[in-house]
Amino acid sequence: MPHRGDLGLPGAALVALLLGPLLALLLRRRWRFAVARRQVVMRLALLAAEEATWAEEEAVLAYRPITAATAAGRGPRTPQCAVCYSPTTTRCSRCKAVRYCFGTL
Repeated sequence: MPHRGDLGLPGAALVALLLGPLLALLLRRRWRFAVARRQVVMRLALLAAEEATWAEEEAVLAYRPITAATAAGRGPRTPQCAVCYSPTTTRCSRCKAVRYCFGTL
């Protein structure tokens, strides 16, 4: 004969029925926080990439080799090699700002 508060279930099943929904709610909450954190990280990574691109563009625009012509106020009409100051069209593959000619390699 069952006791007054007994539901007729074993103790482990009763614990599972009580703790199951609680664990589900906790897991759901943690999952939502993880998704929110992932979105914030992706947004910050995108902003950092954009900032790096802008800084690279500014560095390219700001770089000018100092020569006698630029010191006198006359800018070079063609790009010059950073080493021998001869006209060139080749750029550094890393920074894209420094120009060089094949004679300096």
